[in-house]
Amino acid sequence: MEYNCLIVGEILFGPEISFERLHELEEELKAALEEHMRILGATHLDFDQTHDAIVFQSALPSCDGETVLEACEELVPLMDDGVKGRLVLIRHGLEEISVCHFSPHGCEETRISEQ
Repeated sequence: MEYNCLIVGEILFGPEISFERLHELEEELKAALEEHMRILGATHLDFDQTHDAIVFQSALPSCDGETVLEACEELVPLMDDGVKGRLVLIRHGLEEISVCHFSPHGCEETRISEQ
């Protein structure tokens, strides 16, 4: 399957998150990402974990300007204080890149274009 967008992301868990809660959050956030990427038609979704972070990568057949912001907004209600993350959307053909930072307090998107 062909793809036109790559998504790379990471979610970091602060030291204030208990070990038990960290595992719960990992499962909840991974499930939400899997569902959202499935709806978007992702060709795959790969996860890697460290003791305090989830890193993930996916490819989408298409994307629009709202793709990365929508993904972040899906995750915000699941997050506890001390958790933060970012998603980077790379569009095929050297088009605009979107970076969205998110936390329990919301999402902030920045777009970078070739000049």
